[in-house]
Formats: sequence, structure tokens, C-alpha cells
Amino acid sequence: MEVSFIRNKDEARELWAVAAPLLERCVRHSVRGEYSVDDIRAMVEEQAAVVVLVSEDKGAPPVLAVAAEVVPYVSGLVVGNIMALGGWRLRDAYPLFKPLCEYLRRCGCTVVECSCSPAMERFLKQLGPWKESYRVLRLET
Repeated sequence: MEVSFIRNKDEARELWAVAAPLLERCVRHSVRGEYSVDDIRAMVEEQAAVVVLVSEDKGAPPVLAVAAEVVPYVSGLVVGNIMALGGWRLRDAYPLFKPLCEYLRRCGCTVVECSCSPAMERFLKQLGPWKESYRVLRLET
């Protein structure tokens, strides 16, 4: 398994064509207007987010992608927020969390979080000891 990062404009120019389709389905079905795949790319180019790609073998096309941002709070807490997780081999997602968590730790994050559907919650809880922190409610006005 090969893990690569998209952390800046140069890496986005080189790898975005393979990352975007993996993230698109997640963004289209699970993100509710907060951002698009193009917004994720802009955040990566501004170094406000990172995308981690997983390939089955060196040189093979990626089968999995996860986008995450670093969120600093005024209290000093720094959180890694998973924005999107998509691809064809979601069951193989667990190995990518270790390099992602290491990267986020180097960015100052002490916790990783995500807003997700009940189905993704069940999936993530199979990968590790995720705990519910909040429930997000929305009211359209």
C-alpha cells in the first residue's frame, strides 16, 4: 500500500486529477453545501487542508482519498477535521488514518473529528475508538 499527500499548489497540480473523482462522490452525497471538491482544492493550494491518497501499489492509481483541515480554536485547541472520505476501497481506510494522524499531529492537532452520517459513524467506529462529541442540527430558514 502506498500513501501520498497533496499539501500545496504543486502537489495539487500533479495529483488533483486522480484525487477529485475519489472525493466527488462523498462531497456530492454527504456534504450539505459547506464546500465543493473545487473548494477543497483551493484550501489545499492555500495550505489550509490536506488530501491523503492511498494506492494499492507504488505507481498504481489511488483507490482512496481523505481530505482534512486544521482548525485552531481561540482556546488553543487545534483539531484535525476530516472533510471528506471517498474511494473504492473504504474497508482499507484504516491504514491511511495513521499517516493522516501523524501529519495532523505535526500541524499541532491533538484530536481528529468529523461530521458524518449515521452510516459513516458505524463504519468509522469499526476502524477505531471514535466517540460522539456533538449532534449537529439544522433548520432551514
